[in-house]
Amino acid sequence: MQNSNRTRALDENLSRFLAQRQIDSFSKVWFLLFLWQRSEEAINRDFARIATFSDERTLDEIIEELADVGLITVGDGTCALRRETEIEVGLHAMLSTYEDPVARQQLLGRLYRHSTPRYD
Repeated sequence: MQNSNRTRALDENLSRFLAQRQIDSFSKVWFLLFLWQRSEEAINRDFARIATFSDERTLDEIIEELADVGLITVGDGTCALRRETEIEVGLHAMLSTYEDPVARQQLLGRLYRHSTPRYD
């Protein structure tokens, strides 16, 4: 019973992190997890574009939006994750969620709903 409470709190914390940091697309999740795996290194944009399968315009938009909300630092053609506890905790929660196939589908479903236009 205690474990389900911890899981529910993690989901609430992750949801709050996603909302506050405007992580609202699969591309942003993918890029952040990519940077998390290379956590100690700054990467250049060319490498990021190849590794994330993004075109230059999309990657530039992702980088700009993630920098605007304080998740990454950008300089001299490179970008890196910011080394702050709240960011590291949020990304660790996102990674843990992403590793569980059922939770990953829920996360991706949430992102899909946020990025899909609604027609009334």
